[in-house]
Amino acid sequence: MGTAYFDLDGVLIDSALTVRLAYADAGVTAPDDILAHEGSDWLVRAVGGDRARAYAAHDAKNRSYLLRVRTGGAPVLPAFEVAQRLNDEGWYLGLITAAPHGAARALRTYVAEARLAVWPFAVEHENIRTPDKMRVLRTAAAVAHRLNDDEPAACTGVYVDDQDKLISLHPCWSFVHYTRQDAATLYKQITEAPACSCA
Repeated sequence: MGTAYFDLDGVLIDSALTVRLAYADAGVTAPDDILAHEGSDWLVRAVGGDRARAYAAHDAKNRSYLLRVRTGGAPVLPAFEVAQRLNDEGWYLGLITAAPHGAARALRTYVAEARLAVWPFAVEHENIRTPDKMRVLRTAAAVAHRLNDDEPAACTGVYVDDQDKLISLHPCWSFVHYTRQDAATLYKQITEAPACSCA
């Protein structure tokens, strides 16, 4: 039994097309590799440097994104199946994403209505930009292990993300880079990730 946190976009759901379509709904043409650009100033540049217009477009994109996810517009990826398996085996699971507030609820609604599975995540952190993910991860493992009555010295966590910007993590965490590997391979990478200690 362990602790694992998953990113959302590009890991649990195949949302690149969903995000691009949501931006199109907001009147903006997004780059094909939009998930790699989120959190940067590309949107400000795309609307001619007008930050107020960029914020308005981003808000409109978020509304469209949430609707599309809730109605099944973002297919579930194999990592979601792995999360379910880990949950069944007693792992403590968390979701951490830069997606807007309500993204987890939207996906949870779709999963329930489509009867795909039981929602496996104990905690959800939304609207967390990539530079701030480390802040969340620093405290997440300690909280999880307190809940599981684990000794702090045995603290081990795995973070799964499709971006490799977080390979150098806090000592409590191992990083698994999700590159669309199949469920069996990802499961093995998570469960056999190098042990690390918070001590």
